[in-house]
Amino acid sequence: MKKFHNQGTLWTSIDHIIETPFFVNSELTSLIQIADLYSYSLKRYFENNEDDLLMRIYSRIDRKNGKIVGLRHFTDATCQCIFCKR
Repeated sequence: MKKFHNQGTLWTSIDHIIETPFFVNSELTSLIQIADLYSYSLKRYFENNEDDLLMRIYSRIDRKNGKIVGLRHFTDATCQCIFCKR
């Protein structure tokens, strides 16, 4: 944690970080609702091949040099999903 506080990540500095897991009802905070929406859209995409929700927020996913960061898809080299093709 000290490294993250001092150096940040490869993509950005980290000014504020919660070191202890923070559990809260998503009805109480909009940032948790955003994380829930993102997680749900990924679940629908990978499990059901539904991309409607994901495409609505796809342009907002963090990137560095055009490559998506903050998401890893563990699969084989033949995967043709939108995350592996780019």
